[in-house]
Amino acid sequence: MTQMNIAIAGAGGRMGRILIGAVQNADDARLSGALDRAGSEQADAAAFLGKPAGVAVESAFDKGLAGAQYLIDFTRPEATLEHLKYCAEHGIKLVIGTTGFDDAGKAAIVEAAKKTGATPPKDELNLLGNVGIKTKDNELYLQAVEELTRYYPTEDYWNDLLNRTRGKKTYNNRLDLDLVRLKAVTVPSKMEPEDYAEQAELAVLGGFFSEAKIAFDKGYPNGIPAGQYKAQLDKARVSANKGAADDAKNIDSGVAPAQKSKDGVGLVNLGYNYVTLGQFDKGIDLMKQGIAKGVSKNPEDAKLRLGYALAMAGKKDESLEVLKPLAVGTDPRADLARYWIMYQTGPKIAPSEAK
Repeated sequence: MTQMNIAIAGAGGRMGRILIGAVQNADDARLSGALDRAGSEQADAAAFLGKPAGVAVESAFDKGLAGAQYLIDFTRPEATLEHLKYCAEHGIKLVIGTTGFDDAGKAAIVEAAKKTGATPPKDELNLLGNVGIKTKDNELYLQAVEELTRYYPTEDYWNDLLNRTRGKKTYNNRLDLDLVRLKAVTVPSKMEPEDYAEQAELAVLGGFFSEAKIAFDKGYPNGIPAGQYKAQLDKARVSANKGAADDAKNIDSGVAPAQKSKDGVGLVNLGYNYVTLGQFDKGIDLMKQGIAKGVSKNPEDAKLRLGYALAMAGKKDESLEVLKPLAVGTDPRADLARYWIMYQTGPKIAPSEAK
């Protein structure tokens, strides 16, 4: 088995020690070097484990990174940027777990990634995910899963990513319907009846009756089975069917009142209803009118929905133009915008592995 030569930055810190332990216990990885700040050099990076690795902790890059193929860095932004420069100059792949970069630092990382065009190895990302599991660091694990989904997309990775996104500290349940819509598009094979029920109930609450009817028909083609929520779901399905029938007859009559309204949210929602019915051009035009008019509450959410409506319509370039400005920052909307971009620009999603 070929082993990856991995160096660890911040070797004397808590995360550095965890990473050293993970590498030492991995069959497909070898600890080839260790870095720490001047004054923190040690004779053996793994001595604390009781089984020395024969690798010293160095402060000089040329010594600590000699022979390394990869450097895993969980240090400070200023140190990481120094490591980034050295690694770029010496052909070493850098895995960054450091947080707290300012805009200039983020830009430097993006620019370095563009220059290398490198795809992080799958084994390296799996190693990062395993560290997240062992340390119960959900953010680190999710970071690894997102990168696995970006570069090696499978139905399992997408499903794990979307399900765990709800557990992020920054997540807001106002985006629950947006999240399940994304799941229905990216991994329809992973949609369970409960997922369709959630989509349908949220769609009914939002006035998207045709969407709700479609979700109920997909999730429960033979009717709602007996159970704790049967009465609740039956009631929602009646509302969905009635509203969808009304949409089919009278949806056009809602355009003029929505155009007269001071708030553009009515046009955005009506437009999405048209999108659900497969009338993409008309629906997208109405959504654009609503956004141009102005949406008073969470206006960027309306742009997110326009972005993925364009994606569903196959208008990739226009969709990316709308989504990219939304895919930055810590707002949960940024996660969904980024995922839609990944879906449109990444490799084809592979089916789940047979178990």
